[in-house]
Amino acid sequence: IVEGVMGMFDGGRKSEGSTAELSKKLNTPVVLVVDARAVAYSVAPLLHGFKTFDPTVRIVGVIFNKVGSTTHFTFLKEACEDVNMRCFGYLPRLKEAEIPSRHLGLSIANMQQYDSVMELLADGVESSVDIDALLSATTTCACDIPSHNSIPREVHHQTLKIAVAKDGAFNFIYSAVIQQFQKRGEVIFFSPLEDDCVPATCDLLYLPGGVSRMLFGATVIEYFYEIFDCMFLW
Repeated sequence: IVEGVMGMFDGGRKSEGSTAELSKKLNTPVVLVVDARAVAYSVAPLLHGFKTFDPTVRIVGVIFNKVGSTTHFTFLKEACEDVNMRCFGYLPRLKEAEIPSRHLGLSIANMQQYDSVMELLADGVESSVDIDALLSATTTCACDIPSHNSIPREVHHQTLKIAVAKDGAFNFIYSAVIQQFQKRGEVIFFSPLEDDCVPATCDLLYLPGGVSRMLFGATVIEYFYEIFDCMFLW
């Protein structure tokens, strides 16, 4: 499962680097998730636009979120039928399942406290999403995914030194990402705000999201490109 970021066609410049572009490079099917909280049949032109804007993006269907009732869902299904968009189901409004948001996303500290929320969401999906149809439409053979033969196989097994920026400017970090990094090597945290340089001899530099542009100004990315132009930038 690949989670999209922002809107499907939002990229660094127009749609460059967007979820849509990534789906085409990976040849993966796309399922739209549409917030239906304050809309009914008007989703028809919305879905039609996503479907026809770039026909090379393989949109296989839609799931509606925050649906008010079965009657509400009926209107949404009719919209899908009229634009020939497959509907896999919906998730009802679940006030008990809301996770607080913050700048650039959800509040992700102490995610364990949301275990009960995940159970509610899982129950909602099981009750109103056609999971079998969803899996059937989105199952992708490994042979359909482009290979990168130019990457030496041994690179995947070497122990890495991974420098991770972490401070008031760079702080949007999923703990699961750090855990995966730790499986691949040594994770070294540093602060672009306080430290003069990144840890020496690191193999990978990870710059997470946060409020870096607000603190550094628009030149933050150019600054790192100048100093670390020979490293991987995330």
